[in-house]
Amino acid sequence: MSSSDQADQHEATVAEVPASEVTATSDAAEPAPGRPPLPSGAVLAVWSATGLGLAIVLFGMAYQSALPPLRGRENPDVLSNFVTAIMHYAANLAMLATFALLLAGTFYSLIQRRHHELTDTGRSLVGRAGTTAAIWFACSLAMIPLTASENNGVTLATAMQALWPFVAATQPAQAWFIPAAIALLIAISARRMRRAGAPMTVLLIGLMWQLAPVVTGNVSVGADHDFGTDAAIWASIAGLVGLASAAAALLTVESDDDVIRGRRYGWTMALAATVVVICQLVVIWYELAGTHPVQTGYGVASVALLAGWFMLALRNWLGVRRAARSRGGLAADLALGIVLVGIQTVMAHMAPPRFLAPQGSAQINFLGYEVNEAPTMAALILPGRPNLLFVSIAVGAIVLYVGAHIVLARRKVHWPIGRTIAWVLAFVLLLWVSSAGIWAYSGVAFSYHMLAHMTVNMLVPVLAVLGAPITLALRVLPAQGPDHATSARELLNALVTWKPLEFFMHPVVIGINFIGTAYVVYFSGLFEYLMRYHWGHQLMNLHFLIAGLLFFGLLIGADRNPRELPHVAKLGFLFAAMPFHAFFAVILLSSDFVIGSNFYRGLDVAWMTDLVAEQKMGGQYTWAMGEIPMLVVVIALVFQWFAQDSRDAKRQDRAMDEGLDDAHEAYNEMLRKLSERADR
Repeated sequence: MSSSDQADQHEATVAEVPASEVTATSDAAEPAPGRPPLPSGAVLAVWSATGLGLAIVLFGMAYQSALPPLRGRENPDVLSNFVTAIMHYAANLAMLATFALLLAGTFYSLIQRRHHELTDTGRSLVGRAGTTAAIWFACSLAMIPLTASENNGVTLATAMQALWPFVAATQPAQAWFIPAAIALLIAISARRMRRAGAPMTVLLIGLMWQLAPVVTGNVSVGADHDFGTDAAIWASIAGLVGLASAAAALLTVESDDDVIRGRRYGWTMALAATVVVICQLVVIWYELAGTHPVQTGYGVASVALLAGWFMLALRNWLGVRRAARSRGGLAADLALGIVLVGIQTVMAHMAPPRFLAPQGSAQINFLGYEVNEAPTMAALILPGRPNLLFVSIAVGAIVLYVGAHIVLARRKVHWPIGRTIAWVLAFVLLLWVSSAGIWAYSGVAFSYHMLAHMTVNMLVPVLAVLGAPITLALRVLPAQGPDHATSARELLNALVTWKPLEFFMHPVVIGINFIGTAYVVYFSGLFEYLMRYHWGHQLMNLHFLIAGLLFFGLLIGADRNPRELPHVAKLGFLFAAMPFHAFFAVILLSSDFVIGSNFYRGLDVAWMTDLVAEQKMGGQYTWAMGEIPMLVVVIALVFQWFAQDSRDAKRQDRAMDEGLDDAHEAYNEMLRKLSERADR
């Protein structure tokens, strides 16, 4: 069998990783008893930083209360505002501790590699995350009425008397329900987690959904808030990962010569802090709205925040070649990080200069930019206003995949070039659609929205799943010895083989998610609600991208799925899904009911005169663009089916030649006996 045939058999997939590439399968030994406690200096540094962060919060709130109040908050309750900021700081610290303990119990500890089970030490660390998550839950729950009180400029007692009306009118208050739900999930399940896939799953879910208070806060208002929100998303995720890694390393590093954990933390913090610095520059540019950085207290706090993250980035990049990290150095990084959490918290309760800038048109309010001229073909296809979130995803996907391919080539490991081409084409397409003018126009016209939607939901995923990214990651990521902390490769394997994942990867669940959510979003008020907010538009497109990856990954994905279907079943599944997609397009073409009519009319775009015609044009795009991916899927399925049958035939012939398969001889013997019986 040729090397290309062997590559097509998914040897390195989750279920069939070659023995030569797998980390030692023996169960990891427990850490030696008597791990040294944290040095008193480290404990003192952390507690001192916590107190300093609280002092910064109090000072910042005192400074804010001395400024002229914002319109609509002429009579704010100072005590309620102070309590809100303090509770927010406590929630942030509890969240940081929760993610740190989850990381410490998985990525910075040993696991029993045969079944991806947590060791006693790992279970203890993850179990403690349940306690900190309970604190996070309580603080998040308290933030709901407190945020409603602060945002509406009333006392907490007034807000509590009519809590639901105040919360219903205050989106930042509603946002706190989401981290409260995530914290409650972790608090309930932490002590029941036995395998590494469980804490890694809630860790990834938590990293995404803790963003709710961020994207509905200061970065959600005024011109260019699309740039500010996207930059804040990446800064928040990277900052939380970096600081949680600092705390996790401090909890698990056994000595100053712990090379594995030291190198792991150094690279993580260096990369995370660099991302924060880059993104924070965008956020500062947006929030300061042209004012001098030291002209306002908010600007001074922004500069201090940027300087702190720059120090963390510089410190760790300079020490990246030094594998080990002293516990004192880790404590210093964590202490600085806690102070930065205090600065970030108080900034969330201060009014940035952007709040004082004129709001402008309804387009500025909803989108962050204006599209006042009707589009031309050149304006649609040439570079326009980039969507930072999806541009970052596309660029990162291309760079990481091509880099992994180069690594394998240097190791003399074959990787099919067709997979790389498919992956790169997929994300070049995503890069184009998210940076061309069509994306900006998708916010004001339903037809262009459907063009972008179909590209993200169908065209990009149908190419991306042919790239086998999980297989590639499992081949590229290095394995660690049995006495070292869990490798990223083992955690990826533990994550994708986690048993409950099979439910979400069930064909019925994937099919309902792919088809059903489109009907739910577009034929209810959800579409109009999400389009009013940049975070809502981003969440909708991100969901459609993931739904497409799961759907087409099940049908033609080169990675092994937890629930594999025979090729004939995949073809039947595709044909069962196609009518629902066609019917969706037919509804758009035939209905005179305008989807999101209030939103589009509220934008008051002069060249948008016929919303019904726009919707029908969107239906035509949906119909036409849906046929291309389906045709690609059918062709890919046929080729995969033929290739699989050819491999099976070759394998059977080889087994027969080597005497390992006597099924053919048994069949001939059965025919001989039947013939003899007939002759009698």
